[in-house]
Amino acid sequence: MSFNPDLNGTSHTTELGEATPQTCLRVARAAADLAAAADDAALAAVCRSRTSNTARLEAVMHATHHEAAEAERYAVLAEEFDADPVKPDRSLRRCANEAITHALNAQREAGVELTAAMLRGELERVLTPQERAERESAKRRQEAEEEAAERAATGMDRENRDLARMNAYLAEGVVPELGWTAGHVRVLEAAASGRLYVRDGEIRRAPSDGVWSGGRRVCRDRTRALYASRFLTARAVDGARVLTPTPMGLVALELAQLYPQGLYESDRAAHEARYAEVAKLHKRMDDKKAAARRLPALDRWRMARYRRPVTLVEQEARATREAADQWEDEGGYCPGVDTPSPAPDPRAETGTAVETQPAPEAPTPSQRLARPAATLVLLPTGRRIRRPRVLDLCCCSGGAAMGYWLAGYDVVGVDTVPRPNYPFEFILGDALEVMREICQDFNVVHASPPCQAHTSLTKGTNRGRTYVDLIPQMRELCEWFGVDWVIENVPGADIRKDLTLCGEMFGLGVIRHRHFEIGWIGSPGPEQPRHLKHRGPVRGWRHGVWRDGPYIAAYGKGGGKGTVPEMQKAMGITWTDVHEELTEAIPPAYTQYIGRQFITTAELGAAYLPDGVPRLPTKSGGVSAAGSGWVLLNASLTRSGTVRGARSESQARSSSRVVERWRLSRWLVMGRFPMYTSG
Repeated sequence: MSFNPDLNGTSHTTELGEATPQTCLRVARAAADLAAAADDAALAAVCRSRTSNTARLEAVMHATHHEAAEAERYAVLAEEFDADPVKPDRSLRRCANEAITHALNAQREAGVELTAAMLRGELERVLTPQERAERESAKRRQEAEEEAAERAATGMDRENRDLARMNAYLAEGVVPELGWTAGHVRVLEAAASGRLYVRDGEIRRAPSDGVWSGGRRVCRDRTRALYASRFLTARAVDGARVLTPTPMGLVALELAQLYPQGLYESDRAAHEARYAEVAKLHKRMDDKKAAARRLPALDRWRMARYRRPVTLVEQEARATREAADQWEDEGGYCPGVDTPSPAPDPRAETGTAVETQPAPEAPTPSQRLARPAATLVLLPTGRRIRRPRVLDLCCCSGGAAMGYWLAGYDVVGVDTVPRPNYPFEFILGDALEVMREICQDFNVVHASPPCQAHTSLTKGTNRGRTYVDLIPQMRELCEWFGVDWVIENVPGADIRKDLTLCGEMFGLGVIRHRHFEIGWIGSPGPEQPRHLKHRGPVRGWRHGVWRDGPYIAAYGKGGGKGTVPEMQKAMGITWTDVHEELTEAIPPAYTQYIGRQFITTAELGAAYLPDGVPRLPTKSGGVSAAGSGWVLLNASLTRSGTVRGARSESQARSSSRVVERWRLSRWLVMGRFPMYTSG
């Protein structure tokens, strides 16, 4: 590239081409001739000089002669390179440039005009458009060949190879700080394969009829240390307790596999390294030893920096899977759920219109004020009961919250932007920070994290990395605090498909398939309803063809998609008329079904009371909190807060009292959630 300023003061770059071999030979010979002429001029000057200037002119003559001899040598060398077919053309260009340089030095020493500088311009010619296109094509072919070779060697594309290199660099700093040995890695590998059962510290293949098959032992101390440091968690699978890695454990395992040199040779060496790290933090010897026995957890910011690269095989498998599953907006079946052919509807044969479920009514402003975030009811015996409570994370307009409220729950919503249309108590703040502060005060945590990273437009592409994925962090916090959770997201999200719901199951005017991950500790999940066959396509334009159907598209604008009133009626959401909130909401019928299943199946026995005390079954069939004197009866509450099944309505009304409303302004001003008191 050459830098050429123009007359107006601006500058631009000119792409230069390679000179032909004939041009290089001619330029090298011309430079040698100019250097020889400068040598002759210096010799003539010595002959004409006086006695006083002879010594100086002789020095000039010798310097000029040396430069001329070098220019001649490079000219001869260029002729030899031209005769040798093995030598590349760039060798001729180099010889020509060196000959020009020595010719300029000879002219400068002799004090003559620097005419050799014009020869360099003949070597730097501007490429023609055809030559430029050929050069770019050759460059692209070379880059494509190099990329193909890299993909064949690594099985990843360029961006994922960069991620792999960044992960390797991250592992070099993280793995030595973990204080692990190869035995810790073996424990996590066994847990990741699903073969680490909580039974005598052994790796078991599978439990069958109460008989455990054999397996090799792993160190109990290492397993317990990893479990205590939250690298492992226990789950109930097929009636057995299985240890599986947490998100932090999976990241640490992959980093340790990337940099095995950072593992210590023995447990003693690892313990000494951990002891050296914590010795300065404690004074008592017992505290130092106890801290050295604990494995340090992985930092949050390092977990955020780690991104698992996706291989080409995984990308192709994901693309094939998405191509095979017709997307919900096209009116296709729900991925991962069998779609049996139902019996014909007799109402359809007789022409009777199929009735749809009426939309739930939103609470009026007076009902909102009369219904606090938590309700206490005093029974004649002096015992108190509380409605179950749900923490609704990433709540948006409250589609999920309305379903829980209809099922008999009190709801508190959390979002990062103000939601004036949210019909219940609302907290403006970060969902993860609020979880760390108050999630133990709730029976269930419902999370609807942003789904942009998992939609069909971004799944399997590099654009999906630009969106934050909160699912692993929310799941880990729920496991850490021991609270039941429900995570909802679109098909394609990285969540367990414990439950899949469709609008057709509830007679709605939208399809809107959604997957739910159910984390009910110690309780079975909700039953999977039978997925009914869709009655037709989704109304709207598809690829230039108009299709009419019983469902509307509750997303986007134009193209025959549903209007705001149509989306309100189809999903049963009447308290908001904001288009964005309607497109991001789920029908309340989904969470109403889940909430009722939780109360029926678990009987709230697996959850925790707001004070964090585990509930214990009582003789009367209720559930009590050990040491608290609270009893939760199997009776349910009405919307007004009275007890169903009381002796009389007046007795229940006279014995009820409500908790003071949440002082949410203190949360916004003081940065923490306020304590609540009874009125």
